[in-house]
Amino acid sequence: MALREHLDSGELKRLERLRGSEVGRRWLVSRAALREILAAELRVSPASVRLRLDDHGRPRLDPVTDDAVLDFNLSHSGELALIAVAHGASVGVDVERLRPGRNPLRVADRFFSPAEVRAVKAVAPESQPGEFLRYWTAKEALAKGLGLGLKAPRGELELAQDADGSLAPARAAGWTLTEIAALPEGYFGSLAVEGAPARMAVRDWLPDEAPATE
Repeated sequence: MALREHLDSGELKRLERLRGSEVGRRWLVSRAALREILAAELRVSPASVRLRLDDHGRPRLDPVTDDAVLDFNLSHSGELALIAVAHGASVGVDVERLRPGRNPLRVADRFFSPAEVRAVKAVAPESQPGEFLRYWTAKEALAKGLGLGLKAPRGELELAQDADGSLAPARAAGWTLTEIAALPEGYFGSLAVEGAPARMAVRDWLPDEAPATE
């Protein structure tokens, strides 16, 4: 089945605007995979999944047609997409590809708290881009889970390092962050889940094919 057959009319119009570009190809694959994954959870066909955009442009299940207690989030960068699905809890996910030659501290000074900037500067210069992306993806995942943008007050999305070096929300009580380690070299990703740490199952998904075994 062609991937575009999974999409609704609004998605097809957006795809038409991206026609012939790499962005369009990646968007089609990630959106079709999202619909296949949600369809598997809801036990319907991918084309039957009804989505709507919230006030921040994030796709969600349409409550008019689906009352399942299911939250999901999609993020993609380069050739990689991450899709998180959770039952009974809000979830956010983010993935970013390391791009050599960029100065991460310029962005950190705009969006990070002073303590977070110090944490990035504390590592060796060659490790600072990766350390920046650890914080960035965790903050972005948390922002998406909370339904906020990165322009939210700095303190609301501020992160702290636990004794073992893992990142945790400094002020967003009731949220758990998990860095996703099983990613290709050069990619960084984080998952934010509302509530206590949840069991996380990671699967590779090829559109139009069943997911791999856990």
